[in-house]
Amino acid sequence: MTVARPSVPAALPLLGELPRLLLLVLLRLPAVWGDCGLPPDVPNAQPALEGRTSFPEDTVITYKCEESFVKIPGEKDSVICLKGSQWSDIEEFCNRSCEVPTRLQKRTFSITKTNLPSEFKMVHSSRIL
Repeated sequence: MTVARPSVPAALPLLGELPRLLLLVLLRLPAVWGDCGLPPDVPNAQPALEGRTSFPEDTVITYKCEESFVKIPGEKDSVICLKGSQWSDIEEFCNRSCEVPTRLQKRTFSITKTNLPSEFKMVHSSRIL
């Protein structure tokens, strides 16, 4: 005598694969394997990615100011991928640079005083309106 077995719907064997498929999908997420993803945008600066598309923990990315902008001395210009797949904080560090004003480009300055201190400096500043 043969014992009758209930038929198994065709979709049920796939459930055996479902946990494995979910694991593969989860492993593709950057946070699962310690990747920070693309570095944050910084105004007037571009990150030096050097062709990288993956940014594991402890990766340091340095930014370069865009044309017509200069780095503010003392300001941080890089980020690091931290544990938890987060980039370190970074503030705006590029400031607009000033070119020599047209009316001063062909000028020369003459100083008639001859006993100037050794630390003497001539300073020119510009304002952006």
